[in-house]
Amino acid sequence: MPLREHFARFSVFGVVMRLVRRIGARLSRGFLVSMAGIVAFGLLADEMGEGDTASFDSWVRGGVNSFADPMLTKAMIAFSFIGDWPFLTLLGLAIFGFLLYIKWKREAVLFMITNGGELMLNLGLKAVYQRVRPEPLFEYAVPSSYSFPSGHALGSFCFFSILAWIVVRNIENTGTRSLIWFGTAFLILAIGLSRIYLGVHYPSDVVAGYLVAAVWTLTVIFADRSLLKGGGKN
Repeated sequence: MPLREHFARFSVFGVVMRLVRRIGARLSRGFLVSMAGIVAFGLLADEMGEGDTASFDSWVRGGVNSFADPMLTKAMIAFSFIGDWPFLTLLGLAIFGFLLYIKWKREAVLFMITNGGELMLNLGLKAVYQRVRPEPLFEYAVPSSYSFPSGHALGSFCFFSILAWIVVRNIENTGTRSLIWFGTAFLILAIGLSRIYLGVHYPSDVVAGYLVAAVWTLTVIFADRSLLKGGGKN
């Protein structure tokens, strides 16, 4: 065997190429979806940096605030609490422990990988863009962290969507699966909306959080499905 082929066989590049050939089109689809999300986030971040999202942010904030109501405010505070990192951290540890208890080890690892990656993305992107938060619309404590992207939107999307996917993949009933996805989407959207309603995030922050979360969560899901197929597992 020529030296070059021998090196390629055992090098990182060789391993990657064999993996790409194995998972083929599945990886390609996941890559294209992820790239679309990355491009969309990049365009939004560029518009935000140039101040071109100001009119959109102002229009949405004003529209959401026009529905202000004491009962609705309480509901938005509750949704915001659900999407906050202390609550998600405690709930996540409980879910991780439960998944290990029922011997869903692969699912437990995927759950932690998704949420661990989300934390790094959230901290890293906030440090890069350093967008100052808007003035709150209610008597609500404003976090000291930067605004872009929304950590609540990013964290809740990753947390609840990967959890829903883990559960749904083990359910055969179509109606139950649809109900789980509907409930998950409602909760994620409500958490993001709560941050706009309370005035602690610009709408573009929330959209950016969703875009980043979608890219990261779908990357994890596509990678896991591809590796499962490549390994010959169901």
